Amino acid sequence: MSSRPPYKHTRHFDLEEARRILPEVRRLLKVGVELRRKLEEMNFEPTGKMELIARGVAKNGRPFPPEAIQLASIIHRFEELGVALRDLRVGICDFPALRPSGEEVYLCYRLGEPDIGFFHGLEDGFAGRRPLEEF
Repeated sequence: MSSRPPYKHTRHFDLEEARRILPEVRRLLKVGVELRRKLEEMNFEPTGKMELIARGVAKNGRPFPPEAIQLASIIHRFEELGVALRDLRVGICDFPALRPSGEEVYLCYRLGEPDIGFFHGLEDGFAGRRPLEEF
């Protein structure tokens, strides 16, 4: 019988792995933030099932804007990477990770930061970020 606590995520990053994919994540965030801004300017709220948007046509038969289809593709790529996309207004994402104690946390990155420098508990959110020195 395992003494390991049940984890929310099946994929966990160590800091090196997260930093290795950070250039791609940064690029995806930049594009995603811009697409979200364009969609808001068009009064298109990209909510609901992004996989439906990725198919390109709404239930009413009208096509989705190409920006919505691109955004759906970006969201799908985050899912493939195992990175939690949190906020496309400012570009925030989390990398599921395990502290040395075994506690499941998120390595947190915000677009514009030079590197991954913070982490927070699963329920703490961006406001609960702590510097990696405390990891």
